[in-house]
Amino acid sequence: VVDEPTIQQSLAAGADLVLCSGDKLLGGPQCGLILGRRELVECLTSDPMMRALRVDKLTLAALEALLRAARSPDRAFREIPLWRMLATPMNQLEHRARAVAATWTALGAQSVATESTAYLGGGTTPVQPIPSWAVRLTPPFPGVSTSVDALAAALRLDALPIVARVQTGSLWFDLRTLLDGQDDVLSQTVTRHLLSDRQSGSADIIPAPAGIPGVHRSRTGSPPARG
Repeated sequence: VVDEPTIQQSLAAGADLVLCSGDKLLGGPQCGLILGRRELVECLTSDPMMRALRVDKLTLAALEALLRAARSPDRAFREIPLWRMLATPMNQLEHRARAVAATWTALGAQSVATESTAYLGGGTTPVQPIPSWAVRLTPPFPGVSTSVDALAAALRLDALPIVARVQTGSLWFDLRTLLDGQDDVLSQTVTRHLLSDRQSGSADIIPAPAGIPGVHRSRTGSPPARG
């Protein structure tokens, strides 16, 4: 991150207390962290407000697991999703983007893999750029009569939501935002929406229990692959 001091640098510069997020760049559960001089931290823990503001045990357990992983860079990049996304090399992103684009091109779509810019976001770094690769999908779309905005909305409302950005009249899918194994899910879900007019009436959305994505099942009763 450009010109953003690390926690260690702030403490080494003489700060008595440093406050930061447990999520965002650290990649852990949503919470706040207070680091610094032991006597000051202990003073805070004894304040009556501590009982009202402290996090729950599940958050503490998740934070402990994260910090244990973060002690080893190799383990951190394997186990912490945000770190893995940030560390993915550009050549891997390019290869994945070209594979996804080829799938939609085979359907007759105007789909191309292109260099892109992702943004770190997360509170203090909303405009921090990161080089990336994306798949650009441009209308007209094969098999579906819809606009870019309408297709973007339909994807967001899918049983497994996909959030793409609308830019220069196209839909952009940034591969740096996907975890391992999610390229196929992206490809198959967008394909289903691109072909929805051709297959009108051939698929039902079967409601699922709360917290479980709906299952798309054909009228023959066999579910298609979802990645």
